[in-house]
Amino acid sequence: MMNLRNTFNEDSFEYTTMNDIIAEGMRQPKRQALYKNLWYENELCVLFGASNCGKSIYAMQIAKHIAQEQPILYFDYELNIQQICDRYTNDEGTSPCKFPQNIFRPNLDFDMAKNFKERRAYLRMRIEEAVTKKGIKLFIIDNITCLHPNLSKANEAATFILELRTFMNSLGASFLLLGHSPKKKDNSPITLDNLAGSKNVGNFIDSCFCIGQAKTDGDEKRYIKQLKNRSSQIILNEEHVLVCSIEKGEDNFLYFKEEGYAREKDLIKGTGNITPEKEKVYQLYKEHKSYRKVAKMTGISDKTIKKWVDEYEEYYTEQKAINEQANGSNEIEGAEMRNAE
Repeated sequence: MMNLRNTFNEDSFEYTTMNDIIAEGMRQPKRQALYKNLWYENELCVLFGASNCGKSIYAMQIAKHIAQEQPILYFDYELNIQQICDRYTNDEGTSPCKFPQNIFRPNLDFDMAKNFKERRAYLRMRIEEAVTKKGIKLFIIDNITCLHPNLSKANEAATFILELRTFMNSLGASFLLLGHSPKKKDNSPITLDNLAGSKNVGNFIDSCFCIGQAKTDGDEKRYIKQLKNRSSQIILNEEHVLVCSIEKGEDNFLYFKEEGYAREKDLIKGTGNITPEKEKVYQLYKEHKSYRKVAKMTGISDKTIKKWVDEYEEYYTEQKAINEQANGSNEIEGAEMRNAE
């Protein structure tokens, strides 16, 4: 066995006490949140979701917000100039959205004509130039699947992310990476496992959030959910996701309009959408105890009747449990206050 004591000189490694590390950290500038608590300075963050869920729309919304105060470079490997123009003008294409002058988008036509390895090399050169010559430290990369052909393979994805993280740290920069996820076949909540290569990728990123698609009877909705955050508490969890719709404002900016909060389970299963018609069907079922009888009475198929009854019972059973838990907590708090008095 190799004797490590004799292999290295006494000063080969540097050791620092925890107290000294914390003291040094206190002297450094405090890192600021770049957008809500989703992405912080000097962090490698990932935003992912299924195709056509609105990742690029939300990423540009983040960039526009940040550009009010500091410059940001948006690497767009997906949309061409005409597609961008269509997205951020009126229907007639005569009135454009006015962006802050701090948002920059490089022309990547030359890079896209290269192979994956060469694209990654040009990305590094472009970022280094932006940092050293322009003073830009914030970068959004849309989409990382354009930079590597095998991100679905855990080991290759982890190597790619680790190299990108090391490069980012060397420049004192901040990266937001956009990634695809395979379409889910079930109604299960979104987790890090839905990100390609997630078994290893999740270890090397600082934060991660996703965009989900809500199942509603009316307009399509999106929701934002946090999956990892090293800098602050996760607020947008499965019990409290941010519900949005995609709208175009009067200034012709396409954006995620925030509409409130909901449980992810209610959105993906539709159990929260209890309409008066469904409630009436449930009351008829309670009275007659037969899907077929209710179907004949309402003209709705017995399969739909069963589905609505199941939705109703599941939703209100859960609501009852939540209310009972809340009432129990209030009773305990009240008893504790009385004892304290």
